[in-house]
Amino acid sequence: MKKLLAVLLLTPVLLWSCGDDDEPSGPAGEYASGVFVINEGNFGGGNASISHFDPVNSEVDNGIFTSVNGVALGDVAQSMTLSGDQAYIVVNNSTKVEIVNYGTFTSTGTISEGLANPRYMAVNGTTGFISNWGSFDDKFQQVEPPFIAVVDLSDNSLTTKVNAGSGPEHIFVFEGKLFVSNSFTNNVQAFDVENYNLLGTTELTQGPGQIVIDGDNNLWVVSAGSFGGNDGALTCINTSNYGVEREVRLGFNPASRLVVNEGDNTLYFYSGNSIYQFFTRDAEPALLTEMSGFVGIYGIGYSDSEDLIYVGDAVGFAGEGKVARLNTDGSVVDEFPVGVGPNSFVFTP
Repeated sequence: MKKLLAVLLLTPVLLWSCGDDDEPSGPAGEYASGVFVINEGNFGGGNASISHFDPVNSEVDNGIFTSVNGVALGDVAQSMTLSGDQAYIVVNNSTKVEIVNYGTFTSTGTISEGLANPRYMAVNGTTGFISNWGSFDDKFQQVEPPFIAVVDLSDNSLTTKVNAGSGPEHIFVFEGKLFVSNSFTNNVQAFDVENYNLLGTTELTQGPGQIVIDGDNNLWVVSAGSFGGNDGALTCINTSNYGVEREVRLGFNPASRLVVNEGDNTLYFYSGNSIYQFFTRDAEPALLTEMSGFVGIYGIGYSDSEDLIYVGDAVGFAGEGKVARLNTDGSVVDEFPVGVGPNSFVFTP
């Protein structure tokens, strides 16, 4: 049920821009503009959900998949990807991808064939690529090896499986190439999107996570590093020859999430409750702010139209989570309640 937020406004809120009225894009409907919050839910709890936030009116609508379609979304919403009028929601522990028209959030289909621990999805034309960890036994020994599922989005059927490295996680399409961060290893792989041939492998710091593109058309990858090793890093990868352009050693272990600003020259990431800002021409990142009122940051996003940072707090998975919006100087704009375990954000075009 939609409700007006009771938020503490600490600084003026920038207005959400819907773009040029003469050049409409995306679907029509109640949710056609704004911000989607992916709420992971409790593992095994079947309480994954999607929230929608309208930054113009400061309104939040929680649990929209269930309220529109009359059924639960599933168990562990890992990620969501927009393409055309559709939103593809990867529901990890339910081993499926739910598809909706993102304007109305009405269900339009499901992808489930051949998946095994699906994680993230990227789209190239009418082809979908879904990273899968593969299957494991009760001792966490690999049974089915990791792969990228290639899906024909015209009928949501599985076309083929492409072998990947261990723990394929974030996935990114750029200039005819598919880049995959293999989170259980120390590399990022590049594949041709037409014939799925392996083009190159870039070795970097252990535990690569989210991938973004900068203004020079280079990839940046955040790596968590080894457990407790304080050896995380940001790595810049050349998208033509797959070589490492730069590696920025952090001296701590960051989370696997990374976002970039509208100018494609400033990265934001976090470790614990500390949010960091990194200008890609600088030598090292700077601490932007400490989220002292948070139990634990669990997701981060950046809104181009608002020039604001979104930060999710899972609140220990003890109940509903919350989201804070920040100015780029780290000051808090407002907060609003969401579902359990907000792990990421999707901003409408």
